[in-house]
Amino acid sequence: MIEDSLRCGRKYMSKHEQHVEKVRKVVHSNRPLRMWEVPDEAGISKKSCHEILNKNLGMWHVAAKSVCVSAD
Repeated sequence: MIEDSLRCGRKYMSKHEQHVEKVRKVVHSNRPLRMWEVPDEAGISKKSCHEILNKNLGMWHVAAKSVCVSAD
């Protein structure tokens, strides 16, 4: 039987879920945001923010100045 050994460090998913929630709150705030402002407001990298918006929240931008809109 193969067993995984315990590892040091943070749990990936718990940190990721916190970032998803931060981005969700920033996007759903009642003020217009530019795409480059979202990662700054959430306090995460642009790449992580882009992945969260696309993969987790299903959002895409229409233009650089637009607010994120749902892919529906």
